[in-house]
Amino acid sequence: MNPNVIITCALTGAGDTAGKSPHVPVTPTQIAAAAVEAAKAGATVVHCHVRNPETGQFSRDPALYAEVMDRIRDSGVDIIVNLTAGMGGDLEIGPGETPTRFGPNTDLIGPLARLIHVEQLLPEICTLDCGTLNFGDGDTIYVSTPVALRAGAKRITELGVKAELEIFDTGHLWFAKQMIKEGLLHDPLFQLCLGIPWGAPADTTTMKAMVDNLPPGVVWSGFGIGRTQMPMAAQAMLLGRQCARGAGRQPVAGQRRAGHQWLAHRARGGDHHPPGQQAHDPGAGPRKNGSQKARLIRFIHRSTKDNMNFITDIKTFAALGTGVIGSGWVARALAHGLDVIAWDPAPGAEAALRARTAKAWGALTAQGLAPGASQDRMKFVATVEECVAHADFIQESAPEREDLKLSLHAQITAAARPNVLIGSSTSGLLPTDFYAKAQHPERCVVGHPFNPVYLLPLVEVVGGVNTAPEAVQAAMQVYRSFGHAPAACAQRSARLHRRPAARGHVARVAAPGQRRRGHHRRD
Repeated sequence: MNPNVIITCALTGAGDTAGKSPHVPVTPTQIAAAAVEAAKAGATVVHCHVRNPETGQFSRDPALYAEVMDRIRDSGVDIIVNLTAGMGGDLEIGPGETPTRFGPNTDLIGPLARLIHVEQLLPEICTLDCGTLNFGDGDTIYVSTPVALRAGAKRITELGVKAELEIFDTGHLWFAKQMIKEGLLHDPLFQLCLGIPWGAPADTTTMKAMVDNLPPGVVWSGFGIGRTQMPMAAQAMLLGRQCARGAGRQPVAGQRRAGHQWLAHRARGGDHHPPGQQAHDPGAGPRKNGSQKARLIRFIHRSTKDNMNFITDIKTFAALGTGVIGSGWVARALAHGLDVIAWDPAPGAEAALRARTAKAWGALTAQGLAPGASQDRMKFVATVEECVAHADFIQESAPEREDLKLSLHAQITAAARPNVLIGSSTSGLLPTDFYAKAQHPERCVVGHPFNPVYLLPLVEVVGGVNTAPEAVQAAMQVYRSFGHAPAACAQRSARLHRRPAARGHVARVAAPGQRRRGHHRRD
C-alpha cells in the first residue's frame, strides 16, 4: 500500500453525459473552471477532452483544446494537463447484414491526425488508447490497430510528451508492453480503465490481475466509471500505486452533488479513503522542496535523457533580443560557423545588430574564426515563431522584466521543437518564475554570460525547479561548443531565496573584487 497518492481528475470525457448531469462541463470556460476546482480540492493532474459548446457532444477541434489549455495556464493553479489523444477512433458498424454501411456515429481518422492538437499544444501528458474495443452495447467499436498504435506511440515519443497508456482490457496491456519492448515508448504512465462495456470489469480481481501484469517499476493509475468510481479509486490506493483517477467519465449515479471539486475532495478523504493513506496536497508543495506539480513533472521526464534527446549538435542558433548582450551572442555564434536567426521588435534593431556584429568581427577574427564563419549567415526575422521554429538552440536576451519574459517564453516554447534547449541571459530574475508558462520547462535554463559576450568565456548555467538535470548538462555541452567555459550553479527552490539583496548572478565584470550573490544562492 502506498501511503501517498496522486489524484487525477477526468473533467468531462467523451460520452453522451452532458444531458445526464448539470455538473458535466461543456464549454472551454466550464472545462477550465472544473480543472481549477479540482486542483484546489487536491487533484494534481486533469485529463481533458473537449465538447462542442453548441451541442455538448465530443469534439476534436484543436481551437477548443487551445482555449482550455490557455485558460488553465492563465488561472495560476498548480496542475498538470493530460490531453486525450483517443478521439477519432469510433466506428459504428452498419445494421444487420450491411456492416460496411457505417453509421452516423462513425468518427474515424488516422493515428497521426488524432495527435494534431497534441503537436500544437505539447501538454505534459497525452493518452494513447492501447487497442480496439467493443464500446457500449450497440454497434460501435473503438478502433486502434497495432499498426496505428505503433505510429502514434512513435510520434508521441518524438514530441517529448509523456504517454499515458489507456488499458481497457488485458490484451491492451499485453500490446503496451510489446511497444515498450520495441523501443517505441520510454517509461510511460499506465491507466487501468475499468467498467466500460465491454472491456475489463470494475472489480478487485480484474484490477489485481492487471496490476500483477504491469512492467516492473511503472507508475500507474486506475479508475472505474459511474458508481464504481470511488471503490476503484480506493482499490488503486490499496494496491500500492501513486495515482488514482476519479470523476468525469460518467456522472456518479445517485449523487445529488457530483461536481469535480466534490469528487476530488472525496477521493482525498471521503468515505472510500483507505486508512493510513492521504493524497498529496498541492498547497504543501513549497514545504517539500518544490511544488507537487514539479515533483510529478520530474517523474514525467525522469527518462529525459533517453526520451527527449536534447539537441547538442548545433547548426542553427536563435537569438531573441539583440541589444548589447544579444548581439554578443550573435557575433560569437557566427564566429563559430553557425547559422543565426535573430528577432527583436525594437525599431532599427536589425541595423543596430549588424553594426555591432561588424564592430566585433575584428576581435573575433584575431581570435580565430571557425571554418565557414561569416556575418552573412545571419537572418533577421519578423516574428518569434519564425525565429525559433527551426532552431537547434535558443538564447533569449530580452529586457529584465519578468512579465515580458513570462509571456515571451510561453511563445517560444509553443513554437520550438520540444527537444531544443532554451537559455535565458537574465542577470537577476528567477527561471522558476519566468518559465512558469513554458511548455516543457524541463529543457529551460538560465545561460547568463559576461559582457562582452563574444570575448569573455564564462557563462552561468542555472536550472529552475522544473528543469531536468540532463538539460543543465546538455546546455553546458552546447555552450562549450561555442567556446564558452560554463559553470553550473546549484539548483534550489526559488521560493526559499527571494531577498532583494540576492538579486544578480555569481559575479559581474565591473570592478576588481566587486561580487554579488547570484542564482546559485537562490535557484
